[in-house]
Amino acid sequence: MRGGIAALAAACVMALIPAVPASAAGPAVSAGEPCDISYRPTPGNEVFDVYLVIRNTSGYEINGWTLAFVLPPGQSFVRGSEYEVNISTADQAVDGWNKPWNGTVVDRGTVGLGFKVRGPNWQIEPTEFLINGKKCSVSP
Repeated sequence: MRGGIAALAAACVMALIPAVPASAAGPAVSAGEPCDISYRPTPGNEVFDVYLVIRNTSGYEINGWTLAFVLPPGQSFVRGSEYEVNISTADQAVDGWNKPWNGTVVDRGTVGLGFKVRGPNWQIEPTEFLINGKKCSVSP
């Protein structure tokens, strides 16, 4: 008897909760990482250029983005060399954020940016990138 009353009470509560259509539940989010990064260094001696592309794979539009990564040991960001991004650094840690004109990235859209790095071994690249605090996949 006790189990029947509990089941009836649960059914009554569920009947009071309105059904929410799947489309109203919010944007679909991909099963993988919400972003993909392509980090392309240009061969150089002590200073080399980096072209970085952020691809939005989240399933929804991004309105405002931040970028975070750590340069390999011995490498450092060259102040004043950045374009299409604002950058601040602490040792090898690099934090970037959008310019007023490139903060919106549609689903499957991209934004490109660049900067210079000082240090040996341009072939050694950062291994982890975060966009808005979420880990991105990295493409060659």
